[in-house]
Formats: sequence, C-alpha cells, structure tokens
Amino acid sequence: MSWGEYLNNLKAEGLKHAAICGLDGSWVQASEGSEITQDEVKSFLSSMGNVEALAGSGIRIGGEKYMYISGTDTICRGKKGQGGIHMAKSNTTLVIGIYDENVQPGQVAIVVEKMADYLSGQNY
Repeated sequence: MSWGEYLNNLKAEGLKHAAICGLDGSWVQASEGSEITQDEVKSFLSSMGNVEALAGSGIRIGGEKYMYISGTDTICRGKKGQGGIHMAKSNTTLVIGIYDENVQPGQVAIVVEKMADYLSGQNY
C-alpha cells in the first residue's frame, strides 16, 4: 500500500487531515490541503516527550497552534477549539491525525494509534 492510501484510510475514519512522516524529519506525506510542513514536523519531533517544552510552546502543525494536552515518548495529544491533533510513533514513522468537532478525540486516538501499530508490524 502507498502512503497516499494510508492517508486516505485515515481520512475515511473522520480525520480532517492526516500525515505520515519519517522520525528523522526528512520526509512528510500529508493529505491534500493540510499545510503540514517538514520544518514543523522536525521541530515537533525534537520536543516530543518533553512535557515542559510542549506545555510551554504548544504544538505547531499545519500552520495551527494546538494546546498540549498530554503525551509520552510515543504518543502526543493537543487541542484547539472543538478539534485537536493526535500523533503516534511507529518504528520509523510519526502518524499525525488532525480532527474537528465532527469526531471524538477517543475515536481519533484509536485510529491513529492503530495505524502506527500496523506500520510497526510492517517494519515501518
């Protein structure tokens, strides 16, 4: 399956935007119209797992700033208005899901983490 097909599968689950990125920040495959940039991903990855940094600066992805809610070294959650962002690492990638008020955060968490688990199983 191509990265585009993975992104389409994520969007079919109700995500407004989705992206899959290399953990080294060297590449980003994002859904059309998402405006997620490689520089934003690199910056986020350098802070992922650092609660103090993310709580202070928030999460900037896709030209938007999200309030940091919680996270670990492998999962991160952010909120903006009625929507938010959920990110999860696989072995070599970061899966990003951006959602609006039409989807519940718990549903997004399941979808994004399931994709990250699947990619880990595929050695990605």
